[in-house]
Amino acid sequence: MTSPLKTLALLAVLLHAIRCVNTAAFIALACYYFASYCVNTSPAVQLPLTPLTLSSATT
Repeated sequence: MTSPLKTLALLAVLLHAIRCVNTAAFIALACYYFASYCVNTSPAVQLPLTPLTLSSATT
């Protein structure tokens, strides 16, 4: 059986690793959203939107 101090140390290391991963994910998402907000490019080819005709059974 492991001692309580070893268990607490392992838990502290695990929680620190999770915190680092969460911080990195937050920074990556912030950079992605900032870049997508700043870079306002439209697609080279825009497809026309065509409305779908409703059948008489659904109306």
